[in-house]
Amino acid sequence: MERFQQHARSLFQDRLDDLERRRAAGLIDNYTYQQEKAALDNEIAAKASDLAWTRHDFSEMRRKSMGLPTPDKPLDISVPEAGGLPTGGGYRRFNNTDLGLGSGGADSREAMRRAAIGSLPGNNTRN
Repeated sequence: MERFQQHARSLFQDRLDDLERRRAAGLIDNYTYQQEKAALDNEIAAKASDLAWTRHDFSEMRRKSMGLPTPDKPLDISVPEAGGLPTGGGYRRFNNTDLGLGSGGADSREAMRRAAIGSLPGNNTRN
């Protein structure tokens, strides 16, 4: 911010010099000098703030145009979780009881029984 203050002060240097010259020549009294100097200092501070915000806006627009994240357009980060990876990972969630054999629930349990035992509950294995 100090750099912007110095630049703004250089923009108002002619007016500051004129004010000093009028005070030295006795054209204005000390009270008027203090009032005009305070007004000029306020203008310098406002100009420095405008310069800083303008530079900030330009750098943010530059980042946006390059597709880089900015505070009002942050980078979208998707947090991966097991079974739901965007890459189609095969890990299942800890609370998923599907076992990966069908659409889930009783159907998958029946498929497991058929695969392990070769029959369904209630059926006679001798038939």
